[in-house]
Amino acid sequence: KTLVIKNIMIKSQVPHAYVDMIECYSPLILFETILNQLSGTLPSSSNSYIGYVRCDNLPQFIRELCQLSTTQEWNESSVYIVLDHAERLRKMEPTLLPALLRLAELSNLNLCTIFISQLVWEKYATSTGCYQPLVLYFPEYKKDQVLEILSLDCSSEYSKDF
Repeated sequence: KTLVIKNIMIKSQVPHAYVDMIECYSPLILFETILNQLSGTLPSSSNSYIGYVRCDNLPQFIRELCQLSTTQEWNESSVYIVLDHAERLRKMEPTLLPALLRLAELSNLNLCTIFISQLVWEKYATSTGCYQPLVLYFPEYKKDQVLEILSLDCSSEYSKDF
């Protein structure tokens, strides 16, 4: 799932942020990672490891996202936020998941949030009233399919039977 989505984003050259939720244990890190990627800011020694902006809460994140949209050349194209291992969102603030589902509406931007998860949507049930997302199901690979995929990356010095 992850590889498919990443390749689609890269090949279509659309503005996007990819966030692995394993690395984001707090909303602050999530918000700042998204804003850094969408702005093209890479914290490094040359900028004293300073990101695009410090962002502590959801309203500030939405304001910064709207402000960023005026400085970027996104034109009328959609902006995508991809959250891998999205099941980790269930352990964060209970209002975060519904807000991320409604991010396009809250920001009034042409924005799409993609959640990649190993859990079915029903496991995300919250009492805060979430929007029902469009769910795409990727079935598990069968053993033969996994072997075929692995053989595609086999070094030429080894036989495919190896």
